[in-house]
Order: sequence, then C-alpha cells, then structure tokens
Amino acid sequence: MSNEAEQEKLLARWLSGELSPEEKQQLEAEGGLDDLRFALDDIERWKLPDMDVSRGLEDVMDRAFREPPQKKARQVFFQPLMRIAASLLIVAAAYFVINNLLTSGATTISAGAGETLSHVLPDGSQVELDANSSITYKESSWDEERSLSMEGRALFTVEKGSSFKVDTESGSVTVLGTIFDVERFGTDLLKVNCYEGRVRVDLSTSNSKELLSAGQGLVSEMNEVTRLTVGTERPDWVRQISQYDNEPLSSVIKDLEQHHGVSIELPARYAGEPFNGELYYGDLDKALDNLSGMFELKYTRTSEGEVIFE
Repeated sequence: MSNEAEQEKLLARWLSGELSPEEKQQLEAEGGLDDLRFALDDIERWKLPDMDVSRGLEDVMDRAFREPPQKKARQVFFQPLMRIAASLLIVAAAYFVINNLLTSGATTISAGAGETLSHVLPDGSQVELDANSSITYKESSWDEERSLSMEGRALFTVEKGSSFKVDTESGSVTVLGTIFDVERFGTDLLKVNCYEGRVRVDLSTSNSKELLSAGQGLVSEMNEVTRLTVGTERPDWVRQISQYDNEPLSSVIKDLEQHHGVSIELPARYAGEPFNGELYYGDLDKALDNLSGMFELKYTRTSEGEVIFE
C-alpha cells in the first residue's frame, strides 16, 4: 500500500477514535495530524450568514407557483418506413389534385370579335358560335349532365340522349335531340329559334315557361315575350348574313359593332332611316362600303379603330 493511502487510512481511524498510540505516533511523525488540525480549526471559523425566515418563505412560495419554463420543442425524425409512407401520401394527394380537380374544371370556348367557330361537345353535339360569344361546360361530368352556360349567340345541333340544357342569365333552354339557336346580348334580351324537334324555354325575368316546336321562335325583352315564325332551316347568322325588313339603320350599325367589337358613329339624322334586304357582315370593310353606297355616306377609320360616318 502506498504511503499516501496508508496516511489516509490512519487519519480516518484517528477521526473515529480507533487509532492506537503507535499509529498516532507514526501519523504525527509524518505531519498528517498537523494538516488535519489546521483544516478543523478553519472549519470552526466558518460563519453562515443570518437567515431571514419570512423572506425565505416568500421565495419558496414564489418558486412553487411560478410557471415552469417552456421546454424546447424536440425535433422528431421519421423512421425510414414513416418517410416512405409520407412520400406515398404526397404522391397520392398530387394524383388526386391532377386527376380530379384539374380535369374536372370548366372548359370555356370563345369566339372573338369578327370571327365564328364550331365546337364539338363530348357527346358529339355541335355548337357554332357567333362573334363575341362563348360557352362554358364541364367535360368530366358531361355524361351525367349535359348542361352548359352561354353568352352571345350560338347554334346547337344536339345528339339524342338525356336532357340537354343551355343556361343564360335571362333564362334556360332545355331540349331532347333538336336543332336550335340562342341569342343573349345585353341584360334583358333573349332570342330562341327552334329549327328541329322541340325546346322548352324557362324565362328568368317572368318566371314563365314557353314551348317551341320546329319553325317557331321567341324574343323575350323587358318582361315581354313575342312569338315568331322561323322560315329557314338554319339561321342566317351562321353564314354571317343578316336579313332586315325596314329595320332602322341604327340597328344595323349596332349589329356590326357587336360582331366586330368596334365603335361606329352615325349622324343622328340617319339613325331612323329604314334598311331592307340582306347584308353580309363577315367582312367589316365590305359591309361599310355597302352601307355608304346605299345611303350616300362617307366614312373614315381612326387610328383607334373607330368608324365615323359623315
């Protein structure tokens, strides 16, 4: 045993009162007791500060009711299998969004100013759109519900099948296998002509229903409904031709503005002049030339695209 270990053993025995005279003599000879006495004397000189019992009690109570400090959030890492499951879940969610939300969105078909176009619906039904006209429908649910909304003017050739419905803000047209056209420009005007089969027109303004057979039509304006006779198999506007019977020139000008999306200024004294006959409006310049020749007017086109008759 080392001298240091032997000395520590002797000091322990001295403190417990078990040290023999011979061991005490040995410890004194090595100077161990002197060091121990010095340490004990120093401990006796230690003095604890005076304690304020009341203040100490208040401190204990304050600590007891103090809210514990917020623990730092522990970052939990996915185990390999959890990470794989999360990845599969993200892929499945993305597939759902693409397959259901994007494909089920509405499809809008529009014809711009001065143009007409044809469109085939999912069931094979055909739509011919006039200028500044549009239809909107949902391709994903077309088999369950053949329904579309429309603005402007369109001719429909409907395949036989379930109910076919055209909605406008002025009313709706419901058919079963037929050929008809619908026109809605502005807020109150609605025109429907039936060329084949039968249609039912539900008018929003008057909350009434009108049934039309082949060769019949109607005009609904300002809550008034006028029944018409349709004498052609297809509307003239499909060929971009309009037939006028003593219509005021201002109405002809309005049709040109609507079709081509331009502004045409006509002298007030000519607004009520009657116009008879057929006018091809597919080409704006040709239409303007025809009108200027018939009414002995001149016109100019401004840099902004406006037309001014003089």
